[in-house]
Amino acid sequence: MSKLKEVKKIGAKIDENTVQVLEDLLASAKTGELQAIMYVDKNNKGECGHGWAGVLDKRMIGELQSLNFCFLAKMHLVRDGEDWGDE
Repeated sequence: MSKLKEVKKIGAKIDENTVQVLEDLLASAKTGELQAIMYVDKNNKGECGHGWAGVLDKRMIGELQSLNFCFLAKMHLVRDGEDWGDE
């Protein structure tokens, strides 16, 4: 039995999109294409964490900041550029 089925048996809710993204990232890492990763996670208890692995470089700082802004916009904590204007 796969570990995914074992988790389902104990009643945990599984987000299939999260599983697919992780499987895609793992496949990319196994081929050597993926060289580094930064992440934020949340478990089923609502606890959050963060981390990174691999050889990080300065170009990732800009991507991390872009991700931060996109996340804030998606959560409606900031407005995107189209909504900005004189108030």
